[in-house]
Amino acid sequence: MRSRTCFLIIICLVVATIFLIFFEDQRPIGTIQSLVTETNKQFYKIKNFKDNLAISEQKKLITDDKYLKILGFVDNPRLYPHSVWRNSSLPIIVTAVQSGQLHHAVGFLRNIMTMLPNHSAVVYNLGLSNYDVKMLMKFCNSSKCFVIDLNYDLFPSHVAKLAIHAYRPVIIQDALNFAGAVLYMECDIRFSFGNITALVNKSLKTGIVLSEQEDVGVSNQKHAVTSLTHPKMFEYFQTVVDNFEFTPMISVRSMLVFNTEAIHKNIMLPWVQCALIQECIYPIGAQSDGCRFDKKPHFRYSGCHRYDESALNLVLGLHFGVDNVSLYSWDNSRTRLFFNVTDEVAEKEYFVLKSNLTGTS
Repeated sequence: MRSRTCFLIIICLVVATIFLIFFEDQRPIGTIQSLVTETNKQFYKIKNFKDNLAISEQKKLITDDKYLKILGFVDNPRLYPHSVWRNSSLPIIVTAVQSGQLHHAVGFLRNIMTMLPNHSAVVYNLGLSNYDVKMLMKFCNSSKCFVIDLNYDLFPSHVAKLAIHAYRPVIIQDALNFAGAVLYMECDIRFSFGNITALVNKSLKTGIVLSEQEDVGVSNQKHAVTSLTHPKMFEYFQTVVDNFEFTPMISVRSMLVFNTEAIHKNIMLPWVQCALIQECIYPIGAQSDGCRFDKKPHFRYSGCHRYDESALNLVLGLHFGVDNVSLYSWDNSRTRLFFNVTDEVAEKEYFVLKSNLTGTS
């Protein structure tokens, strides 16, 4: 259909040129030459359109280098263990906070400062109000606490669509680039205790570990990657749905990453590239709700897509092997290192902390 349209446009341009040459012989020579030049430009535009269309149809991870350079994907990248933060125990602890999550952010910081006082905490601001930022800074008042505003203007516009979580690979890579090792946690997750040695040791073996932490209120039932990944996403990673039918989906709500050369090139780069391509992370028709897990067989696409989580699970499966999930997953059900906090509990905690802060000021 597209080829036919392009052909008709070319025919129209040629006919128009011939008409003007034969029936408007009073035109100056310069005008006719300008018309011919303009016609040639149209041919080139059509050619470029077809080339861009071909790239789109190939569905490859092609990203503008200017975005990648901002995030540290350069010829001589900063890599673990040589280029790391020296003024903090590693990993640094990173989270992201959006509008309406101040209560979680404050509780998160208090938990980190209590459980892991030697580790730096970095909070990426995804859209807090000025008042909330000022309030957050009152609790982030140490040399090991930082609040960073995510500058959406530096990246494609869809990164600002928080529902698709394109920001998550971006901020994790940004933190990896300056720190070398990052433990990312959603702001409603807390530590049960302060010893993370086992988690660090496991992560050092492969460079990355994802916790199997579940969302609050979500069933602990394991679902295949294929059931929670839009079929179009597989095409960008040059693989097929069948390869992941029996690979369990692992949550990215908490994950520990070391910026080794292998992780930098083979995991973070394709994950970030997909996040920066809207059609990859957010295929047409993709949605995160309305899941139909009653379909048979259970590995069929449920109608729900997990965006960046789906992308990372594909990248990990392709790198480590679809049958080797144990290499990069952490069974939190055994260790209980992490636990979730509901909105109600976080609100009560924030009220107490804010009252104590007001009382001492």
